[in-house]
Amino acid sequence: MMQRVCAVALLVALLGAVLSELGFKSRKLFSILAVLMILISLADSLSSLWSKIGGLAEMTGISEAAECALKAVGTGYVFGFVSTVLSELGEITLASAVCIACRVEVIIIVLPFIEKTVRLGIELLQ
Repeated sequence: MMQRVCAVALLVALLGAVLSELGFKSRKLFSILAVLMILISLADSLSSLWSKIGGLAEMTGISEAAECALKAVGTGYVFGFVSTVLSELGEITLASAVCIACRVEVIIIVLPFIEKTVRLGIELLQ
């Protein structure tokens, strides 16, 4: 898969450079297409990775807190990747929106665990 990702990136960069020399002005279009092609090629690998991590979590009896942390980190990583790609493409406003969405999503993931922790703390204090 690594070879396919590198080949797509290099091929699109080369094609964009050639067309740019010929007067084609929409080089960003090629960058967007390359990102989409790379993400599509990564979809199967990411799905496989996620299922393997889930299997390891079940097999090892990972705690709820660790599972929550793993989900939050994974979510942050994916959103961060998308934000970086958008920034590189010059879409700063969209990149900022993705960062805000990431923060909201992480809070949504972590909130049930925080609620349980607060309830447990209150029960211990009573």
